[in-house]
Amino acid sequence: MPDLGHSAIQVFSRDGELERFVRLAGEGTPLAEILAYREQIRSDPLSDGLIAQGAGGVLVAMRNRMSRRMGQPENEAPPGVDDRALETLDLSGNVIVSTPILQGWRAPRTEVTTEDRYFEPGFHWDLLPDGTIAYSDSSGYAIKLASSDGSVTDVLTRPLSPQAVSGRVRQATFASRLERLEEQLARGPSSAGPLPPRDPEERRRRIRDRAFYHEIPVVRGVRATWDGGLWIQRRGEDPLDDAGPIDVFNAGHEYVGTLPAGAPGMPVAFGPDGLAVHLERDELDVLTVVVSRVVVDGR
Repeated sequence: MPDLGHSAIQVFSRDGELERFVRLAGEGTPLAEILAYREQIRSDPLSDGLIAQGAGGVLVAMRNRMSRRMGQPENEAPPGVDDRALETLDLSGNVIVSTPILQGWRAPRTEVTTEDRYFEPGFHWDLLPDGTIAYSDSSGYAIKLASSDGSVTDVLTRPLSPQAVSGRVRQATFASRLERLEEQLARGPSSAGPLPPRDPEERRRRIRDRAFYHEIPVVRGVRATWDGGLWIQRRGEDPLDDAGPIDVFNAGHEYVGTLPAGAPGMPVAFGPDGLAVHLERDELDVLTVVVSRVVVDGR
């Protein structure tokens, strides 16, 4: 597991005992905490290492600026990948060795900014048991399957199209985001995340000034099952709802049906024999881990 405080990854044995720390290159420098941050990490089924998604927009910009200040040559790329890319993390030595393997598509922009637009297509991915990478990086329904070197070998599609962003959707988005911000401010300051909280008025201004992508993406999540199937979560009826229906594909990459929204919802992890892990929050916002067995299409 990542340990930002020690600029390292902690390696545990199968029985849960801490075995060692694998340090990040650049430990002890101002870059260390930024370089240690990853959006998502998965265990690599083909090795003892990890597959990781890089850090997002503002963190990448900070990393690059600090690299230049520390004297890195202009023609040399800063270490690590961004949030639209994957890399392998080799943990066999005392220092992590990262190797980029896949770069997802990023929607072109006319303005220079590190912040995603509203409804800009996300980068959703997971690993199948044979090491295949399943990912979505566009607003359409196209689940790309890539080999361990990042080359695309197949694309799963369904006849579902993104919706254009209307003026009504824009106004509803502003209202929803501002309402959510006020709820967060009412709960008080949070220490979560690698960056300090911004001034409330600045946060309100950024919500109102943020640009829009021209259409609403269909896919909102990708999960691989224990036996090599895929669950693909779509948007809900509300364009801002990430927890819509879930399309189920079997290990042969055939579409077998769709689960309605909220029944049972996208698991955070799968286990053998149909086991699935969900996180549920009670009225006090306390998380509970729920393990259940999911039966799809009578199996």
